[in-house]
Amino acid sequence: MKIKQSVRKEASEEINKELVKSGLYPNGDGELIQNISPLRLSTTREELDLLLFEESAVRSGFSVDDTEVTVPVLFSKVNGNSDLLDKVKDIKSKNLCPIDMLSNFHLLKREAYSSRIIDEKIFVETGKLNKVYLYSFDEISYLNTQKKKMLINAIESIIEEKFDIDILVDVSDIDIVKSALFANERMYKLFHEANFNSVVPKLIISDLSKSTLNYQAVVRLLMYHYLCMDVIIFSKKSYSSIEDYLPREYYDVFNI
Repeated sequence: MKIKQSVRKEASEEINKELVKSGLYPNGDGELIQNISPLRLSTTREELDLLLFEESAVRSGFSVDDTEVTVPVLFSKVNGNSDLLDKVKDIKSKNLCPIDMLSNFHLLKREAYSSRIIDEKIFVETGKLNKVYLYSFDEISYLNTQKKKMLINAIESIIEEKFDIDILVDVSDIDIVKSALFANERMYKLFHEANFNSVVPKLIISDLSKSTLNYQAVVRLLMYHYLCMDVIIFSKKSYSSIEDYLPREYYDVFNI
């Protein structure tokens, strides 16, 4: 039987060979050696449909070198009726991809609570977290070392950028850490399941009501992004939400 592989399949297999050689995943599993960081992939509306369930390794911008793996991720708001939301629901129902689907922003807005006292000991210097101290927290203790590092890098990125985000300017670094670490069980479950050389996990919000966001919700949206997950918000009635809280360069907006 004669077989001709598609260009996309050939590219995917070539990338996988390079990933194995680089040590990204020695036998398709194991902890990753390099740092892993997100790259926001800005797309057209048509590309969003095509790319949402593509493996990260064949998305434009995916790269691997000796020190870092760059994972292209999507952060988009879709206003109006969209067939893509039906596709997402179908894929989630078949468990074909790790997806957290919310019907509003309510769970992201929860107050962060912990029995642990969080104080300045959580930092080794301004904006830099105490890894040893954080690794002992029950909320993240079960994550492998690589994912703990990703979590810390994500929180530090938000702290570093908070002065570019109006709602976070007056929020203390400690409160940002609390919002990132606590009341985020669904995010941790999704993150734990993540395989960053495959189809990345996704936060999907089908926003059916007029919503205001608090700083906790903004921190948690950014956490999904900085943990290399796709964030897609659908607003059937084109309600404003993240537009009022995040700078425009953080996401794409599509009007149908």
